Amino acid sequence: MPSGRIKDWSALTEANVEIRKQGTPICSGTVDAVTEDGKILWIHSTAEGRRLFEKSAFFEVARRRTPRVPLQAGGRLSAGRVLPAPSLPYHLWLPPDRNGGHR
Repeated sequence: MPSGRIKDWSALTEANVEIRKQGTPICSGTVDAVTEDGKILWIHSTAEGRRLFEKSAFFEVARRRTPRVPLQAGGRLSAGRVLPAPSLPYHLWLPPDRNGGHR
C-alpha cells in the first residue's frame, strides 16, 4: 500500500515506489537511478524490467512500504530472516496423521 505522493524525486534512489498516471497505479518497483535535478527516474520492476519515467503533470510517485519476505517451502522466519528448510524428505515435514504415521 502506498504511503503518499512524493514531490522531490532526487533522493529516491533504491526506494520502493509506485508510479501513478493521473492517480492510476501503472508500475511499482525499486528506483534504480534518478537524474540530479530529479526530473527523470528509472524503476526496476521484476515483472516489467527497467522503465524510465519523466516528472510531469500526469506522473506521480508514491513510496511503498517494504514488502514482506515470503517464506520458502519448509523455511521458517526467525528475527526477520528466512532460515533454510530442513534437509529432510518432503513427506517428513508434514505432521503425523491421526494413526501416528506420516502422510
